[in-house]
Amino acid sequence: MPGLNYLWNTLSLVYEKMLNYPEAIKAAEKALETSPEAAKGMYQRTIERLKAAQSKK
Repeated sequence: MPGLNYLWNTLSLVYEKMLNYPEAIKAAEKALETSPEAAKGMYQRTIERLKAAQSKK
């Protein structure tokens, strides 16, 4: 389904705002899985950022 990665990324951002990092990471990983090859780097960096924020919490 086209655009599914965008929806997962949006959900990840919502969870991040709620400081629910485990769910944000899960949603970002789904965004990575469903994204086209050109966008995978962006989602990988998002996952790394979320994991770093989670470790600081």
